[in-house]
Amino acid sequence: GFFNVEIAKNHQYIEDLLAGQDHLLASGFSGADINLGWALEFSECRGRLKSYPALRAYLARLRARDGYRLAIERGGPQDLSVFSAGVRKHGRRGARPRQREPLTRERRAACPRPPAG
Repeated sequence: GFFNVEIAKNHQYIEDLLAGQDHLLASGFSGADINLGWALEFSECRGRLKSYPALRAYLARLRARDGYRLAIERGGPQDLSVFSAGVRKHGRRGARPRQREPLTRERRAACPRPPAG
């Protein structure tokens, strides 16, 4: 659908940008990186980063930052696993609903979950 195409265009734009620099702004790390980080966490859970090695490397760099690790330590890990199961698409009236994407071990592992207990 429309959103899949737009998401792919946005991912490719940022992929191309990050192929030549470590952060969104040439001046270095900024709030823009923090903001984009969560969106990429979500995209990763949806299995959308497989074709974007620069985005995966960028997300790994964000996760390696002291501030990121401190935030997880203080606030606890995010449970994004609910987003990994796939979303049922709504069709037009009378149309058969599309099947959900299968939840693979790889996709489930990509989504952080808080520890049990």
